[in-house]
Amino acid sequence: MRSAGKVLLPLLLLMAWVLGSHAESASSAFDSANQLFEQGRFTEAAAAFGKLAQSGQTSEALYFNLGNAWFKANQLGRAIAAFKQAERIAPRDPDLRANSSSPASRSRARLWHGARGIAGSAG
Repeated sequence: MRSAGKVLLPLLLLMAWVLGSHAESASSAFDSANQLFEQGRFTEAAAAFGKLAQSGQTSEALYFNLGNAWFKANQLGRAIAAFKQAERIAPRDPDLRANSSSPASRSRARLWHGARGIAGSAG
């Protein structure tokens, strides 16, 4: 039993380190995408948010920001698709419901004025 503990503890520590560095990497990529958005580089921001989504990251904030980037890049269909994906994750979010519900709402969409964090909190 003692030898199993000698193998198990280092394995668990390695897994914790790998998972922690992946989360840091995703957070850094999310921040970089937000910076692109703030610089008015909407298509690049959308591509960066999309890359995060394709890597398996999922959060209401990611898809909300992706939708806003596509909206600002005049890609309304892609924006609506991203907003709908965010709405599946957080169906009661009023901003998402306004952004994805109807053409009239889309024209006056409540666009993001600050980054939403990975957990979805406004900031």
